[in-house]
This record gives sequence, C-alpha cells and structure tokens, in this order.
Amino acid sequence: MLFAADAIKIGNYLFLFANYFNMLFSIDLSNGEMDFLGGIPEEHIFSKGLTCKLVYIRERIIVVPLLAKKIWIYSLKNGEWKSIEVEECKVYGRGTYFRQTIQHKDSLFFIGGHYPAILKMDFPSCKLTYLKEPFLRYTELEESGELYFRGDFVYKKGMVYLASGRDNTVLMYHLDTREYKWIEVGKKGNQYSGIMWDGNYYWLSPRKNTPIVKWDGYGSVVEYEIPEEKRVNDIAYAGIIKKNNQIIIPALSGSGADTITLNNDGIMEFSKKEYIFYKETEKGDFIAQDSDGQILFTGADGVKRQYRCELSGEKLSALLDIANIDVNDIAGRINKENDALSLRLLLGLLGGAYISSVQNKKIAGLKIWETINYDK
Repeated sequence: MLFAADAIKIGNYLFLFANYFNMLFSIDLSNGEMDFLGGIPEEHIFSKGLTCKLVYIRERIIVVPLLAKKIWIYSLKNGEWKSIEVEECKVYGRGTYFRQTIQHKDSLFFIGGHYPAILKMDFPSCKLTYLKEPFLRYTELEESGELYFRGDFVYKKGMVYLASGRDNTVLMYHLDTREYKWIEVGKKGNQYSGIMWDGNYYWLSPRKNTPIVKWDGYGSVVEYEIPEEKRVNDIAYAGIIKKNNQIIIPALSGSGADTITLNNDGIMEFSKKEYIFYKETEKGDFIAQDSDGQILFTGADGVKRQYRCELSGEKLSALLDIANIDVNDIAGRINKENDALSLRLLLGLLGGAYISSVQNKKIAGLKIWETINYDK
C-alpha cells in the first residue's frame, strides 16, 4: 500500500507524492492505472515526509517542502527537476517548513508551518521574497513544537484568512498591500487545524480538544464542544470542508479520533473513518485518501470513484534499481535502523505488518525477507 501526502487533479489524472517514499506518481482516473514519474533528485528513495502539498502551475508541479531541503519543480513536459534554495532558519526540532500555499496573480505564497515567514515566489522568475513581519508576535519558538498554521485557508479578493495552530487567533493578511492583523476568535485556549468559508460564515476546525467554531467575521462566535467521550489527546483533525451542505471535520489517520459531521441544526454525527488527507479543489472536486489507503475521488458532477495505491515487489525492485540500491544495501540499512530506512517504514511500504516499534528484529527481518522473496 502506498500512502500519499497530497494529490492534485490535472486533466484526467491525479498526481500524488508518496508520504513514506520519495516518489511522484500519477493515477489515470479513467482506469486507475498508476505511473511512477520519479523522485526528488537529492533525497534518498526511502525519505519520508518530504512534502504534504503539491501545486500545478504552467505545466509544472511544485513540490512544497515539508521536510525536503528545497522547493522542487517537476516539468510535465520533459520530466526534469529544478530546485530552489530556501533561506535556512531555526525551526523546531526537525520541524516542517510549509503546509499550504496560495496562488495569487503571478505568485505563489508558501505559508510557514514551523518556518516563521510567508514565502512569496514570483513566476516565471522564481524570485523569492520573505515576509516575516506577521510572525514577529512570536518572540521565540515554543518548545512544544506547535505549528504556526496547518492546512486550509480562506482566500477572498487578495485577503487571506489563516487560523493559528498555537492559539485562538486568525491572521488576516492582504497579499498585495502586505497589511495584516491578528484577531482573537473563540475563547482563550482554543487552537485550530484549519478554516473555511461556507458563503455566510467562517468555520474553524479544532486542534486537539478545542471546540468547532462558527464565526461571522466580526464579533459573533458560536462554539460547538466535542463530547468528552469523543476527545483524544493527540492532534486529531485534518482540516475542515463543506460537502452536501454539511461541515465535515476529517479525523487524521492514526489519531484515534472520529470524523465529525456537523449538520445544519448543530447536531454532530461521528464515524470511525480516518484520513491521510481530505481536500476540495477549486473546481469542486473532492480528493481524499483514507487510512486503508484507498484514494477517494468525487467529481464536481457527483460521480464517485475509488482507487487502490499499491506498490508491488516487482515495481519496488525496479525503483531500487533506478535508485542504485541493492538488497544488500537495504539489509545494511535495516540492521542500522537509520533515518533513511527503518524496519517500520519498510514493512509498511512492502505491505507487511505496520508496527509502531521494533522490539524483535529477528521476526521483523524474517517478515521482510518473505515479502521481497530474498534468498541468500
């Protein structure tokens, strides 16, 4: 099973980037056929968390850096990669750089996750401008590692609304004038996973155990508390969307939370579904991947399709050959259990038992050899 960090629709194809693997791939929406296009040149094939956001601009796919060291641009015309250096800064631990982007006129704005800036990239020059002033309210990076912003935003006529992952504030930032202000929304102690606009109100997704917030953009706020028995201690939600006149708060895969559906009458419904990502495109399509690995696509016309992302042993061997990695090299990395390839990661990639920690290396190693049919 191949888990994706994000997906975008271009024509009749979905383009995705793997979450636990340095690989850009596509799915033909007409027949579900997968094609592997390659990986970021300077990253190991088993690198994880390189990105969580893809953007399509002018026949190119922008791979927005999460843990990747640079911005990478993939040409759909010739398959070539181009990199753009990002100014280094202190981020929390091995913190994430950017989790979302906004296209405005001829520029792409990267919104800092742990990176204390909004990064403006102009096209076609790819010139970078660092907009740091809105982040000056944070005098130092908290040891908690809380993100400035996660996913989702509202964009209206050059004004962007971003919900803070650290406190109960919303950043209003004008992309042309660079004027901005922070507004407190909801009670003290709230933190947010995202924000959306339903045509009448703003809705803010909770982070951890805080309420779902409905806001009129001025002073009126309604908070919907999550029932005590449905609260979890981890980061629980993957943003917020409106679908079929309902507000949906998708549970983040591995969080143990339930996905929340909020009806017009304010009643919450819960389901056990968890998602790697869940998004709505500008054209009204919905794209998601659930925790079982299924890619779920609902077109703007309402037609639903489902695809399974699988990486066969044969395909894995071919990819390892391309990356100039042989089985003995993998074995060495397994013994070392280094950052490039852990037992947990490889088992997940090969479709074996996906385990949270490896305590019995002999059993885990045998499982790997069985999966890849390795014979000494």
